[in-house]
Amino acid sequence: MPDLDSHLFNGKSLLTWEVRYKIAQDLASGLLYLHQDWEQCVLHRDIKSINVMLDSNFNAKLGDFGLARLVDHGKPSQTTVVAGTQGYMAIEYVTSRKTSKRTDVYSFGVVALEIACGRKPVNEDLESSQVVMQRASLQAAGIVQTLWRPDAGGSC
Repeated sequence: MPDLDSHLFNGKSLLTWEVRYKIAQDLASGLLYLHQDWEQCVLHRDIKSINVMLDSNFNAKLGDFGLARLVDHGKPSQTTVVAGTQGYMAIEYVTSRKTSKRTDVYSFGVVALEIACGRKPVNEDLESSQVVMQRASLQAAGIVQTLWRPDAGGSC
């Protein structure tokens, strides 16, 4: 089963906006299940595009639970050895060594920016992931501004 990373960065296929949205929705739904709907909270700790598997219909499934931790629902965080992938880890996780649902959600946000902008969180020159993702989020905001339709309601 191919991964999201290969579709985004290896020219394997051109992902339409509808497919990109579906992938992000599937990933968010899976993360919600892991965090709230299973008998214990599963903290994945390594959410990244290479760990998002896509089937032939572009249904997204989160894989590679090698770093995952189980915690009781309601427990805010767990102190642990820092593990994960540079560019996808929340700064507070790296500095405090406390993992939580929030640190997984941060990683999801990085993947969402990859999906929207087609950029990796760390470039080949090892430029700071923070700088790359700030630039990507500004680019994503511009894309949203461009795609937003006034007749759809709301504001952008």
